[in-house]
Amino acid sequence: MKMKHGIILISVVVLSTMLSCVRAEANGTLTLKFQYVNISGVATPLSFAYVYLHNSSESAPMEQYFSAADYIFGPSDSTGSITVSVPAGSYYVRITRRNTSAFPPNPLGPPLNGDYTWRQTAPITISNNVITNLGTQNSTFFGSSITISGTITNVATGAPVPGIYVRAQTVQCILGNYTDYPNRCGPQKFAAVTPTDANGNYTLQLRTPGTYYLYASQCIGDRHQTYQANPCMGIENTTDPVTVNAGASVTVNFPLYCYTLEGGVFVCE
Repeated sequence: MKMKHGIILISVVVLSTMLSCVRAEANGTLTLKFQYVNISGVATPLSFAYVYLHNSSESAPMEQYFSAADYIFGPSDSTGSITVSVPAGSYYVRITRRNTSAFPPNPLGPPLNGDYTWRQTAPITISNNVITNLGTQNSTFFGSSITISGTITNVATGAPVPGIYVRAQTVQCILGNYTDYPNRCGPQKFAAVTPTDANGNYTLQLRTPGTYYLYASQCIGDRHQTYQANPCMGIENTTDPVTVNAGASVTVNFPLYCYTLEGGVFVCE
């Protein structure tokens, strides 16, 4: 009887080991370093930072609404480094570290005003048995709002145009026909989107410094704009891409040609 129990125990151990190996083989490695660089250019490693991963097959976590992360890894060590084993897949990533002088009582959760944070709008891909190195990422203070604002006007009349959606994207949309390039605006989700008010004014609130392409459209649509005549495709602003730093406030105005079709359909292009 003891021998039988011993055989069963050994079998369970062997099976557990095999399952562990299978799980390990289905993982990749994610490594990065997180730091804060002050206005003098001095870099300080950020320990006690955590990495939040969201499956990219779901909606990207919006700045206003923070969904629960699929995986949380950390904390970072005294050099600001994190190296972890991650299940293979495609993820949106954010790094956050509470901005306190001591280890906070609740280090996890959505970023709060003043926290050190960084996020990437494009998803990252973790492959089996492959090291994905995000390098050294510089944090920004969450809540250091960046604003892009302006007015949408009708070129034909000079009047402001209400109800036009203005969106900021990290990649430029590609114009095409019905058949080529079905993903017109890249894999990134919109960084921000807002409609113009009754006076044609808009204000986009952004959290992350960087370069953005601005588009104005009569509807939001999704990120896969399917053809050039689609009203959700949007008209790109005629200026160069807008580059903004933390705390910046810039103005970008849109002139659109708007008219009414037969049957009373209002169109802007």
